[in-house]
Amino acid sequence: MAGGVSCVVVCRFFVVVCCSPLAFLNAGGGYGNTGVVSYTECLPGTKVSGLDCEDCPSGYVSTTRNALECLACVGGTATLISASASACVSCPPGTYSESGSSVCTNCTAGRSNSAPNQIQCALCFAGTFSAMNASRECTSCQAGRYTSNSGQTSCTGAVAGSFSANGLTQQLCPSGTFSNTSQSAQCLECMYFVFGFGCCSLFSPCFCISDF
Repeated sequence: MAGGVSCVVVCRFFVVVCCSPLAFLNAGGGYGNTGVVSYTECLPGTKVSGLDCEDCPSGYVSTTRNALECLACVGGTATLISASASACVSCPPGTYSESGSSVCTNCTAGRSNSAPNQIQCALCFAGTFSAMNASRECTSCQAGRYTSNSGQTSCTGAVAGSFSANGLTQQLCPSGTFSNTSQSAQCLECMYFVFGFGCCSLFSPCFCISDF
């Protein structure tokens, strides 16, 4: 007998407060019958199964005594236990669940959600990323880094001779400017020697797209 309590009550004529319909039927009750009966009352987390009680399976619940059926947890909630649950629990931000789930599943890297009770996780937009599972939000790419696609777990650094200012793309430095290092957020103007040819920096070699 799963999830039941044994009781002894006196039922007379019809079902009263102390005598549930299940008890009345188990006793073979009928109008006019009187007697002391022993019966089982099914607790929340179980359902009536014949003259016995049956545990609700994982992902399903019953919230009242003597329930005739167990109901599936709606998407975004879960039982969080294997069986005999009497309530569905909200899945926290960074997780999700489908209908009838017993657990909340973590969002995978590259996805996130910031609210509870979600049925799926959203892809990080281009220009953002999430490097870890169960992320509640995606992080914007730092200056000089970018990602052009959604659902990314990291950002790519702009290569030398280019820059990234918006986190979405890298662009070549315009004519007369340069970037000597990777992950530049902007290009610098070239400074020329009075003598000599080509594009040179006063402080270090530079990469410029310019004709002389």
